Amino acid sequence: MPTLTLTLTLTLTLTLTRYDEGIVPDLPAFLQQNWAIALYHDRFSEFQAALRLTLTLALTLALALTLALDPTPKP
Repeated sequence: MPTLTLTLTLTLTLTLTRYDEGIVPDLPAFLQQNWAIALYHDRFSEFQAALRLTLTLALTLALALTLALDPTPKP
């Protein structure tokens, strides 16, 4: 659960900063929006880690394919 705690702490810190700056005028309404439901889910941090891994692998594969198919001669 440390990852979940860290995720929530960072999210709340950023949200409070946005509230202090006036970017988020109504904090309760902001946290009741549909997107915020994920924050309350008990496996959100697992989903976030899996998504990060998937995106990292996809970017690595894209880079490898780009380098492999690049017709520019290598020194």
